[in-house]
Amino acid sequence: MTREKVLAVLDKMLMDHARPALISWTIEQMSLSTGIKKEYLDKHVLKDPRMKQFERRNNGNGLRIWMYEGSFEALREILNEWD
Repeated sequence: MTREKVLAVLDKMLMDHARPALISWTIEQMSLSTGIKKEYLDKHVLKDPRMKQFERRNNGNGLRIWMYEGSFEALREILNEWD
C-alpha cells in the first residue's frame, strides 16, 4: 500500500467520524462548513444537477434544504473539479 493510499484511507476515516450526523442541511450550514459565501454557493454550486437532485423545499415557508449524505458527496465532486 502506498503512502497516498494510506493517507486517503485515514482522511476518509477522519471525515466520517468528524462530520456531524445530519439528515439535511441548509445553505447557511453549507456556507459555514465550506467557507464559501451563500451567494456564490447559490449561483455556482447549488444549480448543478448533482446538487439539485438532493434539494427539498418546504411549501409553507419556502425553506430549501438538501439531503446531507448525497449532497455532501456531490459538493465534494463539484469542488474537486475547481482549478
